[in-house]
Amino acid sequence: MNSVLDDNHLLTLPNGERINFGPNVNFLFETHDLKYASPATVSRMGMIFLSDDDLDVRRLIQRWLSIFPSEKQMTMSKWLDELFYRALDSIIKTNDYVVETTLVGTVLNGLSQVKNANSRQEFIIGIIKGLGGNLSLSNRTMFAKDVFQWASERPPDIGAPLDCCAQGSNFVPYLSAQSDSVKDSIRVKDLGDHGAVIQTVAVQRTLDVLDNWITNMEPFMLVGPEGCGKSMVINYAFRQRKNIAIATLHCNAQTTADDVITKIAQLCSLFSAPEGRVYRPRDCERMVLYLKDINLPKPDQYDTCQLIAFLQQL
Repeated sequence: MNSVLDDNHLLTLPNGERINFGPNVNFLFETHDLKYASPATVSRMGMIFLSDDDLDVRRLIQRWLSIFPSEKQMTMSKWLDELFYRALDSIIKTNDYVVETTLVGTVLNGLSQVKNANSRQEFIIGIIKGLGGNLSLSNRTMFAKDVFQWASERPPDIGAPLDCCAQGSNFVPYLSAQSDSVKDSIRVKDLGDHGAVIQTVAVQRTLDVLDNWITNMEPFMLVGPEGCGKSMVINYAFRQRKNIAIATLHCNAQTTADDVITKIAQLCSLFSAPEGRVYRPRDCERMVLYLKDINLPKPDQYDTCQLIAFLQQL
């Protein structure tokens, strides 16, 4: 890279081929650290550091609000000012993330769960699910109690504030697996290759969190220890919806972006669209790409996982 960044503008490829760039070509790099950049590379470029301290969360949220009609913008803005910013400050102070993330990641996670809220009660539950979703269970419970207190609301069971959902302007407790209504919901047709799913309170809570992401077609990551039921919940959540096919890719240390492309090509066909050539599912309206054990692909010598980088671009 050094020869192309200085006055020579000469890029030498690994196969020995050389490409000469004119003075009207600029290179711009974006990275979160310079761990693998040599002093020779750094000295050939101008540097700009964007600090977390310069990030204005309110601008990010104002941009997100612009997708709504003006009437809903006013309602959402009122709820955000009342509860969201205070809840976000509490999460930042707690700083007990199960998965390391950024401030923007935390904010967007919270907003993704309140997007479909049509009442104040649904907004409160959305904040708890969105902002608290990356906390340990004990801290999430404490956070839920705080949010209910700030909102001057009371959950059905004050000792288990996570075990309820919002329907309109009411908080409704999840039914335990022993109740008759839950038993009646388990029928023979549920006994397929994946078996029946007993809707315990924990399963209902997880399904409720996934519901907004599935409805809005947003990518999400389900994290948990081995054997805790991640695959069971994901497969069950998508089986409840029509015209959705799940394409499962079992990842290992050698899985690359090529495997993802091959999987998509197997289940989709190319169509011409105004934006160019696009892949669309063959036998269903929606296709879900489920990457199982995405933590296994091995990073390269520069600590970059090709598969993850490719998915980020998608």
